Amino acid sequence: MTSESESKSNQQPIYKKWWFWVIIVIALVIIYAVSPKQQESQSSEPDNQAVETPSTDTDTKTEITLEYSEGSMREIESTIRNRAAEKYEDAKITELLIFDETDNGKDDYTVMVYLNWDKKNKSATAKEMLETYSSDLAATLANERPNVDAVNIYWRIPYLQENGKKVGNGENYWIYTKKSNGMTLKDKNWIYE
Repeated sequence: MTSESESKSNQQPIYKKWWFWVIIVIALVIIYAVSPKQQESQSSEPDNQAVETPSTDTDTKTEITLEYSEGSMREIESTIRNRAAEKYEDAKITELLIFDETDNGKDDYTVMVYLNWDKKNKSATAKEMLETYSSDLAATLANERPNVDAVNIYWRIPYLQENGKKVGNGENYWIYTKKSNGMTLKDKNWIYE
């Protein structure tokens, strides 16, 4: 008789066995615990997370690193975008990166701005204009956002990329660092003749 009851219990469908439901419950708890939505809600600190926010251009995005003061980063971003829109003819920001450099105990930032300049000019004229724009942007940040320690400005010039004679490698850039109450040119590179 015991052999009949054993064979009957062995022939039950798997969903009618108690251990099957225990495994299902454990699996559901594990899936819930590792789900991305659960991880986001558990993370209350925004430190060192990168988020993308839409830029003013529909086809580009701005990456901003969140640390202690997201408000300061938004103010820096706003200053740069407003200055470019108001003063830099035929210039378009394609990427804007802001890094929080708080290891020294202050709320300091490094900014990297990538711009396209769509005006058709000779290389010398383009260089002069972009050097003026870069210097102006660095000075604006020094005056309006004293928590910016460094500004790296990269220019892409599609017209010269297609029609200009390259004499250097890499990108066109101007790099400024904070000195006293202003910015000083640390390095620059121009790749067209």
